Amino acid sequence: MSSRALRAPQRENGVVVYLVDEKGRRYGPAEDPAAVPFNVLLQPGEAVTTIRRFSVCSGSRKLGVVVGREGSNSIPGRFIIGDDTSLFHKPPIVRVP
Repeated sequence: MSSRALRAPQRENGVVVYLVDEKGRRYGPAEDPAAVPFNVLLQPGEAVTTIRRFSVCSGSRKLGVVVGREGSNSIPGRFIIGDDTSLFHKPPIVRVP
């Protein structure tokens, strides 16, 4: 994760990541208290690395990763120009090889 801010520290609330399989089953990340949270406060120009691990069913095929927003940041009435994860668009799924 990185900040493109020039002056003020910033954070992004409501970011989620999960895997989805060909049947639409959703797999959330395993709990890891040591993982850097997605809403960490970043200073201008700062970057951090965070890792998420997932457990999926052994028969799952065609896995994809989704990074999106949920919670109060995804409520109707919040529209950002150029944001493809708004009320009318689902977040993109990136296939996992």
